[in-house]
Formats: sequence, C-alpha cells, structure tokens
Amino acid sequence: MIVDEGSNIGLTNPVVDRITVWSYALVWILLSTVILEKTTVMVLSFGFLSLILMRIRFLTLEKNGLTVSTKALTKDQLKKIFLFTFSAILVEAAMLAGLMALNSSNSGGSANTRLVISELSKSPEIALYVVIIAPCLEELVFRQSMFNGFMRGLDRTMKGSQRRIKQLLAALLVALVFAAIHGDSSSLMYVLMSLYLQAIYLREKDIRLNMVVHGALNAFSLAIIFLV
Repeated sequence: MIVDEGSNIGLTNPVVDRITVWSYALVWILLSTVILEKTTVMVLSFGFLSLILMRIRFLTLEKNGLTVSTKALTKDQLKKIFLFTFSAILVEAAMLAGLMALNSSNSGGSANTRLVISELSKSPEIALYVVIIAPCLEELVFRQSMFNGFMRGLDRTMKGSQRRIKQLLAALLVALVFAAIHGDSSSLMYVLMSLYLQAIYLREKDIRLNMVVHGALNAFSLAIIFLV
C-alpha cells in the first residue's frame, strides 16, 4: 500500500482501486440500461456509492495503522482552489463559446449536458448530483483509482521509462475514458478538464482540492445552462 505524501485520502491500494472503478462501472451500467429515467434513484445510488467508497478507503487506512486526516483546508489551499477554479472557468467559457459558434445546430452541447438540461426541469435534485456527488465520486474513480491502475500497468510494461512520461500517458488514458462517458460534441473539453484536474492532483496530492474545483466547475456549467 502507498499513501500520497500530501493527504491520507490519497490512498493507493490495488484492491481498493479495483473496487472503486468496477463498482462505479456496475452502478453506471445498471442505471443507464434499467432505471436511467428515475433521477432520484440515480442521485441516491451514486451518493450512497460515494459514501461507501470513501469509507472503504478510511477503513483501509486505519487497518494499516494510519489515521484519517480530518483537518480543514488551509488558507493557502483555499487560495489555490480559487486560482485553479478561476483559470479553469475561463478556459471552459472560451471552449463553450467556440463550440456554440462552430456547432450552432447542436448548442445543447454533449449528451451529458443535454441529459442534465432535460432532467433539471423534472427533477431539481439532479443539481445536488452534478455539484456535489458527481465531483466527489468522479475524482475518486478517475483522478485517483483509475489513474493508479493505469500507472501500475505502465510501470510493468514500460520499465525504465521516465515517471513523468508514464504519468502523462496514464492521465491521457483517464481523460479519454472520462470524455467517452460524458460527451460527444464537446469531448475535447472533457479531455482537457480531466487532464487539468489530474495535474492538480499530482501537484497538490490532496483529492479534496480536486473535488472542490470539480464541483465549482460543474456549478459554473449549470449556471451557464440556466442563463443561455
């Protein structure tokens, strides 16, 4: 087991990572093919899954004699969150404007965005999922567990290669999966967003920063949906 230097939440354990990725995939498939129209069920299912996955990580830490950090974010971290979020919003706004200009016939954006728009009017609780549940769950699944899994695979197959190169390849693979799940016309935007969030995690080594920045970006996207 390896623990990131910056945060005990940054646990990387092969078994925990597999449980995280496959449980997310299973719930996603079940909800997409069976009960996608039941938004409340989706929100509750993913919210419950988020709590379970976080608890598994905490129990694994405690089992290995490590304490779970419950310290609040520092002022320096809050400043970084603001800077990371502000710069990402500027880039996202520019890309959204470009997408709308180039593809005016499909101004609804990605399939994921259109689904959110259609569901919001029927089920306001979808906003809870978009701003809080999805950022927490997706950062655990993609930026942490899936990235760790790809890194372990690359470590086995690319022995002798520089770690930076393997990190870049792993981040790109995660970004492609992340974009495939979320988008169609705006897949590039999701790729860039994933790479940006991965860079934050590698730099700061605290998944909580990722969750807050991701949530703020989703909140911005929701605001755009309502304004446009």
